[in-house]
Amino acid sequence: MTFEEVLKKGIELGASDFHLSSYDFPAYRVKKKLVVCRDFGILEENVILRFLREKGLIGEEFSDVDTSFEFDGYRFRASIFKTRKGTSVVLRKLPKSIPDLESLNLPAKFIEHLFTDEGKLKVQSGLILITGETNSGKSTTLASLLKKTLENNPKVVITLEDPVEYDLYPAARGKAKVYQREVGKDTESFARGLKSALREDPDIILVGEIRDAETMRTALNASMTGHVVLATLHTNDTVSTIDRIRNMFPDEEQNSILDALSRSLYLIQSQRLYANEKGEIVPIVELLKNTRTVATLIREKKIFRITPLLDEEPEHISWDNCLVSLFNQGKLSYNEAVSLAKDPQFVRERTGDIF
Repeated sequence: MTFEEVLKKGIELGASDFHLSSYDFPAYRVKKKLVVCRDFGILEENVILRFLREKGLIGEEFSDVDTSFEFDGYRFRASIFKTRKGTSVVLRKLPKSIPDLESLNLPAKFIEHLFTDEGKLKVQSGLILITGETNSGKSTTLASLLKKTLENNPKVVITLEDPVEYDLYPAARGKAKVYQREVGKDTESFARGLKSALREDPDIILVGEIRDAETMRTALNASMTGHVVLATLHTNDTVSTIDRIRNMFPDEEQNSILDALSRSLYLIQSQRLYANEKGEIVPIVELLKNTRTVATLIREKKIFRITPLLDEEPEHISWDNCLVSLFNQGKLSYNEAVSLAKDPQFVRERTGDIF
């Protein structure tokens, strides 16, 4: 058995994620379910290490490594780490090409907030946040958004990623300019790369993940000085995203940070990928557009009052309204919609069950 055979098996199964550990059976995530494969027996440590070293992913000594590589026409995001049993590798298989934004089955309202019918970007400056748990499709959403932007807008785009997952250069060729930088290889950190990017004449800056106050502060400043800043956060809904940003900073800074956020935020989309009863992967989203009312509530620290607005103002989409819409489209069953709801009664009343 070779590591290449183990990878090909996962590709054959249509796996999204590969869990490969020394002295254990390979396991694959297929349509959100874990499948343990016993076809090859257990993976030996030397098989894993040989492949990783031949690919130049690790040296003789290593600890935690986040990187990426190409194999069989696919790009893989790799997390390499040690356990008590030996070396483990968790891989995410990325599509061979960046999907069109319209193919992701995201709400039309999200695309309408960002682009004209001709694909021209409506946003001239501001902060766009895509949030969600791990494996919620954040990177794919941002890559597809940038693909559409580069194909239709003569813009300069700088990305800061850890690692680089999608190749944006084909979308930009002859139409725009893109610089993709990998944290740890091309720049020291997100914060350092972001400060450098501001001196490189960008129109749009992608920050793969905002992890600390320094990066967030710089992102807010950039989005208030004529740049579009795209970023991700590991938060599950739009309101908790605002709270997360506020809580990155000490108490004495929070007022000024919320004021900056109220002026710079363009929108937040929180998303989750759900495997429905039919075996289809369905995106469920909550969308918050920064309207005048939202900006006022952020600035006045009345963040808890934003939640009702998601149902009251037409610019937004609440989580539960998204579930109702997916039910009406036949993408969720009644039981699925109700079980996933924040307010089950709200969903019951809008999916035909009034009792």
